[in-house]
Amino acid sequence: MKKSQLFFLVLFLLSFGDCKKEAPAKPEQILGTRYSRYSHYITEKPGSKDKKEQVALLYPFEEVTALEEVEEAGKKYFKVKTVVGKEGYALTSIYSDGFFVIMKDDFPVFRKPTITAGIQGEIGISSFCFVKENQGEWINVDCLYLDTKKIKTGSYDDVWIQSNDDRISKDPLLAQTAFELREGVKLYAQLPKSSDPTKLKEKISEKLTKAMERNDEFAPLVQSILDSMHLTDEGVPNPPSEQTEPEIKSQG
Repeated sequence: MKKSQLFFLVLFLLSFGDCKKEAPAKPEQILGTRYSRYSHYITEKPGSKDKKEQVALLYPFEEVTALEEVEEAGKKYFKVKTVVGKEGYALTSIYSDGFFVIMKDDFPVFRKPTITAGIQGEIGISSFCFVKENQGEWINVDCLYLDTKKIKTGSYDDVWIQSNDDRISKDPLLAQTAFELREGVKLYAQLPKSSDPTKLKEKISEKLTKAMERNDEFAPLVQSILDSMHLTDEGVPNPPSEQTEPEIKSQG
């Protein structure tokens, strides 16, 4: 091979190598806004149990941006970014596409996305639902309800509600109040079997007081439930019925 040909061959190979190095990086996948179902940590690595790898603590209904979905050990995780810019991983099951808070009693949840399918049940004021799927005016949801008459909690999973109903709200502050109220009632159901009722009463009062201090539309309801519990009376109050419905829990 002539020297001139060898020179151009080497030059071509060097140029090709530079092109490979300058190839554009794969654009980051952005899946959109998601909302936390309950308190949890996002971590530096998917599925990490190491406290040193905890990036940030997220609260119920906190908004994040899902950047991508990855799989680790057979489980699916979102890489998310918080509103303050922190990034980390958590199970996809922890997040929802949206949520609704129920503002009045006797709100119907349906078996299928049609009125003729029949009602699965009714939920009351301060209940809340996490969005799974949208089909026009119908929304597939998991609902966590609070029965304010019997002072008990429960859930309806994989049911449908109508998005154009004026009895629902998307206010995250109201959702947080509803969450604290429901947590207090869940603890109240544990009183009859508690080994330390005094300590448990303190936790119940703490949850309900936190909800009360928000001083929003649910304040009268919180006060009514707090009064009905008689937490300052001697002895342990006996709740009318205990919770038997399944809860939405973490899958790992």
